[in-house]
Amino acid sequence: LWKTIQPQSYFIFGNQTCLIQQTMAFMIPSVLTGQLLKENMKTPLQIDNFLLGLIAKQSELENKIEKVSKNRVGAFYTHKLSTIDNILAIVEINNNLFDQRILEPSCGQGIFLLRLLVKVYQQFPSPEVIANFIEKNLIFVDINPQMVSLTQLNLQNLFQFLFEDNYQGHFNGFEFDFTKKVSSSGGGLFGNSCPIHPLSRFLGKIDYVIGNPPYVTLYGRRDK
Repeated sequence: LWKTIQPQSYFIFGNQTCLIQQTMAFMIPSVLTGQLLKENMKTPLQIDNFLLGLIAKQSELENKIEKVSKNRVGAFYTHKLSTIDNILAIVEINNNLFDQRILEPSCGQGIFLLRLLVKVYQQFPSPEVIANFIEKNLIFVDINPQMVSLTQLNLQNLFQFLFEDNYQGHFNGFEFDFTKKVSSSGGGLFGNSCPIHPLSRFLGKIDYVIGNPPYVTLYGRRDK
């Protein structure tokens, strides 16, 4: 297996200098590029510290939410990486994952998706692979549009942290209430009442649903 890159103008082999035109392609073994990627990987400790910093900001935001509002929308965030890891244990990190879609129906600030992205990165530390995974495989939803925006921002920041480069792709992030009551007449996200909702195109195409769902009591339900 080989990887094509654009070379510099000059390469030195032994005591000879070779001029290579910029329009030509220089072939190097992909195993070598993989080794270089792994050598530049962030350590688990560096990654955990980055995620714990995001969790700290998440806690600050949660403390600012009024208790009544928090109970009404069921907004209770997950703060322990160990809890997140236990939930993500159901997801098999291998090549098959790139043919599957993962949905987070109450994303908050995206901590479950961020942790999942880290696990994929540890097996496939390529910016192209991770960017494609964000764009093609991750779907996230929240009732609060601010949370959708924060998840997008956090995914961008994590990508920049891992690769020291900007993420240029798009996101599958949507504002929607997943606790909304579905009527017997076919209402709801995938029913006749929402035929043009952009999320509806993923009907029957979700392989994993992960996260911490909204916690609402009988007296706190939004659809009562």
